[in-house]
Amino acid sequence: MQKLPQQAHETTSRALLHGAFQAALQAADPSYAIPKFLKQLFPQGIRGRCIVIGAGKASASMADALERYALVHWPQAILSGLVITRYGHDVQRPLPDRKIVICEAAHPVPDEAGLQATKNLLHIVQELQKDDQLLVLISGGGSSLLTLPVAEISMSDLKVLLKNYYALGAYRSDECSPKAYFGYTRR
Repeated sequence: MQKLPQQAHETTSRALLHGAFQAALQAADPSYAIPKFLKQLFPQGIRGRCIVIGAGKASASMADALERYALVHWPQAILSGLVITRYGHDVQRPLPDRKIVICEAAHPVPDEAGLQATKNLLHIVQELQKDDQLLVLISGGGSSLLTLPVAEISMSDLKVLLKNYYALGAYRSDECSPKAYFGYTRR
């Protein structure tokens, strides 16, 4: 087996790592991943009402990719819905006649915008009909953006509690966290 010169070996290794990194980015890109999975999950397409809900930092990008796919592949679908994303995470070039509402809210410490958006999302779910298709888009940050504290705690108290909890260096997804204890939308 012939050895490559050191410089050629470094160039080949760098190219291999760069290619692997680019492939990983593409696989996680909603504009690539969402159409791929929709085609697999719904090979016959969707007709009728299709309600999309979701939350997370990538939920706006996922909703945008879903809506663009539906325009081309599901012309008979009646698309609507709502997703909640972090402030500044909406898509750069949204569709001009967007059907899925994008709400922005604070993350990781929730705010009133997140509370109202979560109430609106729950209202949408409560209005579902028997033949509706419900698609749920969840990404990282979804549990913080779905903000609906239990009745016994006010939103302002919850914000103070979470700010102090995170200031101590606590891990955000810890099952013993105030989010888990006070319920949110996990009721």
